[in-house]
Amino acid sequence: LPFCFLNLLSQLLYTWSVNKAIIVVCTCFFMYFKVYGVSVSYEITPQYTFVASPLDTIVITSDYGYRRDPFDGKRKFHNGVDLKCSSNNVYSMLNGKVKKVGYDKISGKYIMIDSGNFTISYCHLSEILVTLNSYVIAGNKIGVTGNTGRSTGKHLHLKCKYKGEIINPVVLFRFIRAY
Repeated sequence: LPFCFLNLLSQLLYTWSVNKAIIVVCTCFFMYFKVYGVSVSYEITPQYTFVASPLDTIVITSDYGYRRDPFDGKRKFHNGVDLKCSSNNVYSMLNGKVKKVGYDKISGKYIMIDSGNFTISYCHLSEILVTLNSYVIAGNKIGVTGNTGRSTGKHLHLKCKYKGEIINPVVLFRFIRAY
């Protein structure tokens, strides 16, 4: 297996129990063959899925990186991606522990989930459905999208960190799409 795939797998397994880890390793093994064009027949039980889409449909309305700020028109760094939605359910992308829930003037209502080396923040929510220090499984409903904080309309702002450094969440979307 390629090193980058093994590295991602090891990071995802960081916080999981042994039984789930075995199932995830098997799932990843089969997923590797699917990504690289080898036909393999397999079935995955949804409760053991280790990565999930944050919304039922992904449409990026504002990319990661430099852009014109919608409030003042100045060029600023956008530390995540904005996803199109309208009061949609939000799902945990990875298994993990709810590290923060709250409200601030920029992110509005938000949830931060720690998944080992990955930390994912879900911002501008209208509803938060998880509690601090609870554990979630990828695909669990954690909130509802909204328009709270510094926002020009309903959307989900998704911010992702890997080992404390902000990364483009599209990396995880590509992994989900391959899966």
